[in-house]
Amino acid sequence: MTHYDISKLEHLERKTEWKKNYAYHAAVNQLLMLPVLLITGGSLTFFLLQSRQLHSIYGLIASIAILTGILLFVLIARRGKKQVLANISQKQVCLAKILKSNAHSQVYYGIFSTNDTRWDTALLQHISDRVINISADTNNPDNQTVAQLLESSLITVGMRSQSLPTSFTGGHEIYVKPFDFSNMDKAAYDYIQHRNGIFPVLYVNHTYVPVVLRDYIIALDK
Repeated sequence: MTHYDISKLEHLERKTEWKKNYAYHAAVNQLLMLPVLLITGGSLTFFLLQSRQLHSIYGLIASIAILTGILLFVLIARRGKKQVLANISQKQVCLAKILKSNAHSQVYYGIFSTNDTRWDTALLQHISDRVINISADTNNPDNQTVAQLLESSLITVGMRSQSLPTSFTGGHEIYVKPFDFSNMDKAAYDYIQHRNGIFPVLYVNHTYVPVVLRDYIIALDK
């Protein structure tokens, strides 16, 4: 098994320019649902109205809804991106490990840690082994909580990171989250598999934790 170069992870984490590529995605949040609904609702109203009704009060309301939605979308997205850029340098590069997968959708459930244990592969392996060895008929409350978090039916892209019970992890902050590998080529996937299912991620927030293997490999070449 080939390990990750900690010095390269440190180098990657110190650099901020590449992190800005992920700022916009982090800025897109649930607050954008309101303007999207306004734009969609207004557009649908226009579609349903007969041509002679477009100049009616309904057409005016639809126009206002669309314009308001567009304005709110731009303002919220711009503000969100500005907030992310303000502290993007503090975002940590962490190592994650595959726990289980949904082969059909190419969604992989992984665990990762932050802060001082973010590159501790031995800890990831230990927690992974504990998870794998949970029996189906366990009566342990912590084991039941972990097993429930890993239900295949719950593994969907976009889920927030969930904390494993600290009583299960030995007091460490360990998170579980689905990662989408559907756009990953075979070479990248093999690269991860050759490293015992471990891969680098950028912890932006609980919802957005992108895989940054490509950025790590680029850092290796420099």
